[in-house]
Amino acid sequence: MGPLAAAAVAVAVLLAGCGGNSTGTAGTGSTSDPIGHGANQSGPAAEAAATTKTYTERPSAFPVSSPLPALLPPGTKFGWLQCVSSVCAQLTGLFDAATKAIGGQLVVVKAGASTQQVQSAFASLLEQKPAAILLPSIQPQTVTAQIQQAAAAGIPTVATGVMNPQSFGISAGTFGRATATLAGKLMADFVATRGSKTNVVFYTTKELDFLIPEEAAFRAELQRVCGGCSSRTVNIPIAGYGSTAPALVVSDLQAHPDTKIALFGAAAGASGLVAAMKNAGLTLPFAGFSLTPENLQSIDTGSQLAGLALDYPVIAWTMIDEAARLLMKAPLSDAQAQGLVPVQWLNSGNVTGDLTKGWTGYSDYASRFTQLWHTS
Repeated sequence: MGPLAAAAVAVAVLLAGCGGNSTGTAGTGSTSDPIGHGANQSGPAAEAAATTKTYTERPSAFPVSSPLPALLPPGTKFGWLQCVSSVCAQLTGLFDAATKAIGGQLVVVKAGASTQQVQSAFASLLEQKPAAILLPSIQPQTVTAQIQQAAAAGIPTVATGVMNPQSFGISAGTFGRATATLAGKLMADFVATRGSKTNVVFYTTKELDFLIPEEAAFRAELQRVCGGCSSRTVNIPIAGYGSTAPALVVSDLQAHPDTKIALFGAAAGASGLVAAMKNAGLTLPFAGFSLTPENLQSIDTGSQLAGLALDYPVIAWTMIDEAARLLMKAPLSDAQAQGLVPVQWLNSGNVTGDLTKGWTGYSDYASRFTQLWHTS
């Protein structure tokens, strides 16, 4: 199945489940609404505007509804390979809460940015003999040996942001190809709402596996819905997140003054950008996928135009749920098997709640899971 076909399937599935318990409010169409040009469009461009509006009004579907077959044994150990990004730090807190809620315990090993550091951290995690291992969005081919060691020891692995996890020997995954492809499509639709000749830069990060299908879907969809738009791609090394990335982006934008909007395939790459742009005297709208608390606060203040939010609380608790199901040899839900998780477009008109803790489209996610886990 190609990127557009996969995106179409994902849109159909997610639209069918839209309208859940969102913490946000519907877009109002006011000046705070970043959808700027949909009213006068037709054909694919009008379709893009309608899709953007739908994903601004409510989150996509909750991924699981079937209860576990039994209580998880108390003290079950979950191992987490924490990466260097701020998103991984956020996930650590969420995993801690989820493992306590299910009656388990969390073991965390922090990895560095290099391949060797990630391999070493994974080896250290294996030495602690967890019942299940949780993996971030890393390049799985770099830790094939460790994944195989886990499998040989009967330890299931659950990854987030890894495309086609089973092909690398990973037991299960959440936030998979279907969600990444959908994100790329939705960002292209968003660009189309900005005008028929918009010049956009797409900032990617080669170390993040999910950005490969995301960028491919973005390019294909942009050509379909906005033939007059132009785009270019710039890589931001993950080691530069929160350090050298803002200067890299500012330099790039200064070298390309005809750019009308900047998109970040991983919004964490925009960390520190608001201040850097202000210091450089730049004013350019930007948006991104997979929002951090910093992104959310920037959207709330109007410093960042918008963002396609990924529901990290639901992702973290879903990964614990998947690990428990694997340990009990229980089936995953259809959404879990596809790697589908809630997403929603946020802008200053609909971003609400405690932004320091990240976004969720389902404020009752914890009680939903504890009911499924028989611990509420």
